[in-house]
Amino acid sequence: MISNQLAVILGTFALLGTGLLLAASVLVAVGAAMRGNLRVTKLAGGGAVGLLAVYGIALLGAGVLSLDTVRPAGGEKYFCEIDCHLAYSVLGIKPAEQVPGATGRVWAVELRTRFDETTISPRRGREAPLWASPRHVALRDAEGQAHEPMPGADAWLQSQGIQSTPLSQSLRPGDAYTTTLLFDLPATAVPVHLNVEDAEWINVLVIGGEESPWHGKLLLALPPISQ
Repeated sequence: MISNQLAVILGTFALLGTGLLLAASVLVAVGAAMRGNLRVTKLAGGGAVGLLAVYGIALLGAGVLSLDTVRPAGGEKYFCEIDCHLAYSVLGIKPAEQVPGATGRVWAVELRTRFDETTISPRRGREAPLWASPRHVALRDAEGQAHEPMPGADAWLQSQGIQSTPLSQSLRPGDAYTTTLLFDLPATAVPVHLNVEDAEWINVLVIGGEESPWHGKLLLALPPISQ
């Protein structure tokens, strides 16, 4: 958990630093151009292009050199929320029967979200609620194919008496809730991993972030299938 989160934090600082340097280079280039100083304009513009090239190479290189890793069944995957951490784990998976609109075999996955109270900063009050950043969840099968959650699953869950809390629900330190997601897989597909990741677009630009191009994922292994 520590190494993954540290990489994301360092990558975020690198993105912010690069953005500031790039903005400064552009401002210098524009100012020099307005004064007719062609030499400084070229130097500042070339510096901006070079900075973008170096960052792009580092971003793509970190992704290409990374590999998928797997948390064992029941293990947690942590996400940094500025001044605290949320942990996600898979509690169970089972087949779901008679789900309207299904074209293959439907699997119900129970995902737990936990606010780790040991990770809060001194600035955060223990009663202050947290709204998690948007998450993207996908179920991977044994062939490596990713499958999105089925839309409109609430009606089926209610008919089965299953209480499912939206992933956008707020938490306080120490709180936890479960969310049941339905995945429609081909009949022959075997589910093996769940992928939970940030859904904010800016993370695509973070060096070392899972959402960056070609970067490996930290996956959650599924527990034994229950009937």
